[in-house]
This record gives sequence, C-alpha cells and structure tokens, in this order.
Amino acid sequence: ISSFCIIPHEGGHFFTMWAGDLFHAFGGTLFEVGVPAGLTLWFLLRNGKRLGALTLGWMSVALFNVAKYSGDAQKLELDLIGGASSIEEKMIGHDWYNILNMLNLLDATPLVSDLFWSIAFVAGVSAIVLSAGAIYSDHITKTTLDQKRDCSRLSSA
Repeated sequence: ISSFCIIPHEGGHFFTMWAGDLFHAFGGTLFEVGVPAGLTLWFLLRNGKRLGALTLGWMSVALFNVAKYSGDAQKLELDLIGGASSIEEKMIGHDWYNILNMLNLLDATPLVSDLFWSIAFVAGVSAIVLSAGAIYSDHITKTTLDQKRDCSRLSSA
C-alpha cells in the first residue's frame, strides 16, 4: 500500500499547481493524507466501520511515508521520482525541503518528522481498535440474531 500512496501524492501536485510554490509543494502531502482521511470520514459517517478502519490504516501508512519524507529534508538522501541525483536537483524536487525552507523551518526537520510519525502511530492504533470494534459488534449482532431465531423456533414448536 505504501507504493499506492504515490498516486494521490502526485495527483495533489497536479491539482495544486495553480496555488503558488508553497501550496504546490504541500499539495502532494495534502492529497496523500487527505484522500484516505476523507474516505475514512465518509465511511464512518455512513456507519461503514470496517471500510473506515481500512482507510484509516491507509492514512496511517501515508503519514508514516510523510514522516520519512519530511525527515529527509535536511539530508536529501531519499531517491526521488524523476531520478534527481545531484543535491541541487534534489533541493528543487524535494517537497519537504522546499516547504520547510520556504517557512524558514529547515532546522525543525526532526520535530516535523516526529510529529507526523506520532500522528501516524495514533492513526494506526486507532485503525486496529476500530477494526476490532467492528468485528466484535458484528459478532454480538449475529449472536443476538441467532438467539432470537432459536427462541422463535422454540415458541413455535
């Protein structure tokens, strides 16, 4: 699923290219995290706990990806799409280098990465809890229906 996160990420750059350099750089992260977050909300509002848990798990993976990517803003060691190899090319193409540099927060790289990692961890644990709750709720509902069916069979006999 980690590789799947690149689709909304790159789409985010496409849909925000009109919005200025900062928002264009942030658009990848916004969509990478925002698409699964929006789907999670949509499913949960429609009582789709299992699908909500699945998309929340997807959001957690996306946030872990962002934590890794944002944490690379100072060192520029990750391979980027498009094959940037020199430091100059990486500085131009690295979203989080550009975001933090434009905001004059490049020194806060570890803090930003840790913040994303922490949110990713909470989202992942929440996805597991939500999934377990949905499974338990379905089990209780099935048990209750089975008991009602057994009682109706006894009363009709």
